[in-house]
Amino acid sequence: MVVEGRSSVWLTCQGDKVAAFDPHCTHLGCPYRWDDAKQTFVCPCYSGVFSKTGEVLSGPPPRPLDRYQVKLSDGNIQILPEGNKA
Repeated sequence: MVVEGRSSVWLTCQGDKVAAFDPHCTHLGCPYRWDDAKQTFVCPCYSGVFSKTGEVLSGPPPRPLDRYQVKLSDGNIQILPEGNKA
């Protein structure tokens, strides 16, 4: 099955490890942003704060950021379909 569409993810790299996060807060689904000065992801709706590994640092989010499985091949990053959230 081939599915075409537009979507986005947040990618983080630590050494040779790449993580892909769903771009919506786990509290109410608001889009969050990266705060470079604090090195955290911040949701502006209810002040949810997540670490660069997706863990909840503060606020009301009930769980870490949703992650997608990632496959690295020949210098390319492949994000596996939504059914493959980690």
